[in-house]
Amino acid sequence: MNLIEEKLRELVAEHVTEEELTLVDMTLIQQGSGAILRVYADKLGGITVGECAKLSRKLEMVIESEQIFDNRWVLEVSSPGLDRPLKTETEFGLKIGENIKLYYSDDAGKPAEMEGEIASAADNVVTLKTDDGQFEIDLAKISKGKIIL
Repeated sequence: MNLIEEKLRELVAEHVTEEELTLVDMTLIQQGSGAILRVYADKLGGITVGECAKLSRKLEMVIESEQIFDNRWVLEVSSPGLDRPLKTETEFGLKIGENIKLYYSDDAGKPAEMEGEIASAADNVVTLKTDDGQFEIDLAKISKGKIIL
């Protein structure tokens, strides 16, 4: 990560938190003489279009005032989307109560799948409630989770 990206990540994370949201991901794409900054934010229960717009306006003002970019740049702020794979403890934690399909490695290291409701995500463990009971899966063994629509 270069210095511009580090500074941007700090700025963005600070202002996302001020809006009582969670920064899920951020990417900076350099294109010719310009750049595209994509910010994905969410919160428990989901983020609204209005919250994305408010965050976008705030970030535009802050980034412009800090004069981070010398050339043209575009900011895109959105939710991570329903089809985005869940991978981090934060992402699982934001979806507590949602039904997901979890892809992970079992104790023997073989690929496995499980469907259930996210009960919790803490201390590097995701807990799923299923018809067969409650299961705790170590985050390190999880490849991804997908929300069941």
